[in-house]
Amino acid sequence: MKNKNDFCTQADHGFPEWIHMLTRVSRPGTLVLLWRRGSNVLTAAQLMVTRDERIRLVNGYNLEISELEPQDAGDYVCQISDKVNKDQVHTVEILVPPSVRAIPPTGQVTARKGGAVTLECKASGNPVPSIYWTKRQSGTGKSAAKIGEGPVLSLERVERQQAGVYQCTADNNVGEPVTVDMRLDVLYPPDISVEKSWIHSGEGFEAQLECIVHADPQPTLTSPTIAMNHSEKKNIPIVYGKQTGRAG
Repeated sequence: MKNKNDFCTQADHGFPEWIHMLTRVSRPGTLVLLWRRGSNVLTAAQLMVTRDERIRLVNGYNLEISELEPQDAGDYVCQISDKVNKDQVHTVEILVPPSVRAIPPTGQVTARKGGAVTLECKASGNPVPSIYWTKRQSGTGKSAAKIGEGPVLSLERVERQQAGVYQCTADNNVGEPVTVDMRLDVLYPPDISVEKSWIHSGEGFEAQLECIVHADPQPTLTSPTIAMNHSEKKNIPIVYGKQTGRAG
C-alpha cells in the first residue's frame, strides 16, 4: 500500500509530451536532494547526473521528463540525505494505444474442408489490450457480431461458407481500437448443383443447360454428356456455366 509520500501519475504516450514530478521539499538547506530511478541516480542537488537530455530540473527540485517513451514507466524516488524525511516515490505509468499484427504477417491462412484451423494475432499496448474477432460479411463488407475473444480463434470442421475475411480487433480504451484483417481460404472438392433439372425444347431449337459449380481451387469444366436415349450418348459444347471459388 502506498503511503502519503507516494504518487502515481499516468500519461499518454505522445500526449502530453512531458511530465512533471513535484517534490515537497522546497528548502533542503545544506542537505543533498537527489532523484533516482532504481539504483541509477538522475540528479544530485542541482547537478544533472544522468546523460539523458530529456530529463531536467524545473522550478527548484521538480523533475521533468520530455518526449515520453513507454520505457520511461516506473518508480522515481526523491530522496534527501537525512533521517527525518521519508523518500517520495513517484510511480509513472505510460498509457500506450493498442497496436495489432497478424500471424503470419501475410494474414493468409488456408484450410481444407472438414479440417481444423487457427487464426492468430498479437497485440501490444498499455494497459494490455483486449482482443476480439469478427467476420466480415460478404457483399456488404461490414463486420458481424463477435465470434471469439483472445489472440487465437480456433475453427473446427471448417466448411466452405466459413472462408472469407476475419478481423482481429485490439482495444485498451487508449485512443481508438485497431484492427487487422486475416483471410481464410477453404479448399474443397467440386460441389455441383443445377437450377433446372428438366428443360423443354424442340428439334432445331437451342437449349440452355445451366449448372453451378462451387470449388476451391477453381475447377475446370468439361463438356456435358447427354443421353439421347438409353443406348446413345453425345457430348455437346458448354453454352453457359457458373463457377465459384477463390478465383471467381
